[in-house]
Amino acid sequence: MFHGQDELSFADVSRHAGHSLYIQHLELTLRKGNPVPRIIAVGPVCFTLMMLASATAFAQAQVQVQKQPPPALELPAADIKSFIDKLPKDRITDAPIRVTDAGGYKVGVYGVFRPKAVVQASNRHETTITEIYYMLEGTATIVTGGTMVDEKSSGTSPNSKRPNFQGTGIQGGVSRHVGPGDVIVIPGNLPHWWSSLDTDIRYLIFRPDPEGLQAIK
Repeated sequence: MFHGQDELSFADVSRHAGHSLYIQHLELTLRKGNPVPRIIAVGPVCFTLMMLASATAFAQAQVQVQKQPPPALELPAADIKSFIDKLPKDRITDAPIRVTDAGGYKVGVYGVFRPKAVVQASNRHETTITEIYYMLEGTATIVTGGTMVDEKSSGTSPNSKRPNFQGTGIQGGVSRHVGPGDVIVIPGNLPHWWSSLDTDIRYLIFRPDPEGLQAIK
């Protein structure tokens, strides 16, 4: 039951009710100074709970567990090392080891070799694909976020066919020194830049792809 009519107005209650007859009845009860019956007081709450339950049921109906999921993908450490060992050592190479169908989307696993001697440009990929770096060898400093400096188009990504942009650096952003075992998660469209390399570095990039843009390999 409600108490203290100074704290409860008709306007307060009407914002939560959806039926004109209910509003009229409640207004009359308040004006007479009578306590609001419990069945009326909980009416807006019940209505809200019913709406939330309906919305939850609708959302759950949109998420369906795969009844026949694709098979798992295994990449032995020896295969990963062999793949990166074969990459050119005079340039930055980011190449797919495998791209698999995960059922409704794709996941790419890429091997990267980045030599210290090569100038490191800042990058921004206009895509929905998130990049997850897993450092294998070497140490370096990476900057994420902030604003690209002297940003220019660098064409389209060979992996997603979406626009890529490069710059001479990043203004602002967060700087981190990373090494073997470290993980960096870079959302799509976020500027990132290897600002300095202590050594050549090798790492994996996992690319979950909600739009299925990557070619199966």
